This record gives sequence, C-alpha cells and structure tokens, in this order.
Amino acid sequence: MPTSFIRTASIAIACLIGMITKSQALYNSAVGLQGAQYSAAAYCLYEDVGNWACGPACNANRDLTYVWRVKNPSKASFMYAGYSPSQDQIVVSFRGTNGLDYANWVTNSDSRTKTYPYGGNVIQVSRDIRAKYGADKKFFVTGHSLGGALATLAALDIKRQLGLGANEITLYTYGQPRVGDEGMANHIMRELANYIRVTHYDDTVAHVPPFVSGYKHGGFEVWYKSERHDGYYTECSNYAGQSENGQCSNSLWFKTGITAHLSYVGIPISDNCYRKQPSNTLAEANITEDIVYELVPPIQQVVSIEEAFLN
Repeated sequence: MPTSFIRTASIAIACLIGMITKSQALYNSAVGLQGAQYSAAAYCLYEDVGNWACGPACNANRDLTYVWRVKNPSKASFMYAGYSPSQDQIVVSFRGTNGLDYANWVTNSDSRTKTYPYGGNVIQVSRDIRAKYGADKKFFVTGHSLGGALATLAALDIKRQLGLGANEITLYTYGQPRVGDEGMANHIMRELANYIRVTHYDDTVAHVPPFVSGYKHGGFEVWYKSERHDGYYTECSNYAGQSENGQCSNSLWFKTGITAHLSYVGIPISDNCYRKQPSNTLAEANITEDIVYELVPPIQQVVSIEEAFLN
C-alpha cells in the first residue's frame, strides 16, 4: 500500500477524533516562545517595560518599540502594547496575577458579572500605534493566567472596534482560566480564527472555574504534556456547539499542578525580569506554589463580561 495513502488515512482518522485540525497551520513553537516572553514581560517593573529594558523577557524580543503602558489601580491590573518591526505587528500583552496582590485575587474569585476593566484604554492605545505604523498592521495579543483571560476579552474588543478581519489578529494565551459559559466560548471561537490556548501538563489554573459549573474554554488547545518541557505537544480542536476536547489536558484525571502553571515553554513566566512589579499589598511576593494552593480552590470565576460587550 502506498505510503502517501497510509499517511492520508492516518490524518483523516486523527481529524475525526479532533487532534489534527487547521490549528496545526496556526501554531508555531517559535511564535509560542515569543508569546510566552511577551507575557512574561508584563510582570516586570512598569518603568522597565516602558523603556523595554526589563531583562530576559524583553531581551527575547529586543526590537519592540513605541511601548505604551496602561494600569488599572482599582483592579491591580497592567497591560502594555508596542510595535515589533521584525514581526511587523502590534503586540498587546496583559499581566497575570501579581503575587499576593489582594485586588487581583478578588478579581479572580469574584463570581459576579463585571465590566471589562480596561475598556477604551486598550482600544485607544491600539489605534494610536496603528496610526503611527500603518492601518494594515496586524495584532498579536497575549497573556498568562488571569492575563490570558483579559487578553481574550481584549482580542474580541480590538477586533470588533477596529473592524479587523479574522486573520488580522492572533491570540496566544498561557495557562488561562475559563472566561465564560458555553455561549461566550462559542462566540470566541466564531470571532477569533487564530486563537491558540497553550496549556502545560497538569496546570490547575487552566481548569478553573470547573467545566461542571457551566464554564467552557474556546480556542485551539496546544498541550505541552511533559512537566519538564521536552518540547512535545498535542494539538486539540474545539468547536462552537461542542463539548471541550478531551484529548489534551482534559485527558488527565487529576489536574492539580501548580508548578506547571509557573512556567511555560521552559520560561519562568512570572519571574523572568530584572525587577518585578511590586504587589499593591504590604507583602510583596512572587507567585509560589504555597500561594496558589491557598488561593486557587475558592476561585469561582476569573473574569466575566457584561452582555453589552458583545453587542
């Protein structure tokens, strides 16, 4: 039997179980590494990010320029945006939970519907950068943990308000929690064609709030299934109107890992800076296993969105 026939048949079978999809054309491990470093830079000191001199996270993508920063003190949140000449794209990155930052963990654990915390600021920054470098520039949006949830909402907002086409915006998230119910997940998958959701081994944050509570992930999942970052990953499709794919991280019986959440694609993602942004509380601390074990169990909803956001 011809080898080409066997290969074609194998791919067809794999497609039927949802493990080989067009996401294979979307995901690139080099881009995954770039995105992780952009996400890591959001944890660095505000001033250092503005100068794009924050340490390893900035050095990995040296040419980012025209960097804008936005803080939301009441939510203890932070994002930055800039332009990369080598990648010819506008980069938007959101910080995840900052150590013991109380306001951030309140956002994580509050189950009430709340307004997207950045609103017009992200859109204005995006418009300003695009006006300077060209209206044809595409967007790369990213974030880790809670930052991944915010990045998802931002990508939807940027696409809608700037009138972008499906292939003009790319979203890579790392260890993001679920951001909404099935309706929200379906909306995300219809709107964002280039949405890669990277998970790592048994990272527990990627599985909260629990699926049984009515929450659902969107996006194509790329699961790095080794705790030690051996480079091997599995891709799993997710489709609007269907249950979450069970072939990637959902295939693990126990998903309680914290160490896996603290690093992605070999990067200590919340601790890859010369200087980190301090917590807004009296205690300044890196994300550690003890902290996350204490605070993750009460999480009911990481971020939600008002119905008006989708209109």
